Amino acid sequence: KRSDVELRKYFDVFVFGHKVVKDLYFVKDTSQLTPLAKRKDNLQAHLQRSHIGRKQAGTLVTQKADLERQISKIAKQIDDSDEYNTDSAFVTFYHRREATIALKLLSPDDEE
Repeated sequence: KRSDVELRKYFDVFVFGHKVVKDLYFVKDTSQLTPLAKRKDNLQAHLQRSHIGRKQAGTLVTQKADLERQISKIAKQIDDSDEYNTDSAFVTFYHRREATIALKLLSPDDEE
C-alpha cells in the first residue's frame, strides 16, 4: 500500500534504522479531474462570447458553479485519500547524507 506511514516506515525503520524522513508528499492521480476541468474551460469560453443571451449566460454560470463544486469535492477526496497515491513521491530527509544514500540505493542507473 502506498501511504505516508508505510513510506516513512520503509526509510526510517527498514533502510536506516532511525528517523530520517522530515517530510513526504505523494504525487496523486488526478485523472478524474481532467474531463471536469475541460468542461469548465469550455463553459468559461462560452460565457466570454458576447453574442449569448442573458438566459443562456445564467444557465452557463450555474453549470460552471456546479462543476467547480464537483471539482473541489473530488480534489479534496483525492488529497485526503491514499487510494490516489502514485508510485512517485517527494521525500525530504533531515540530512543530506541520508538523501544521498537513498538516491544511491534506489537509483535505477547502476553507474550512479
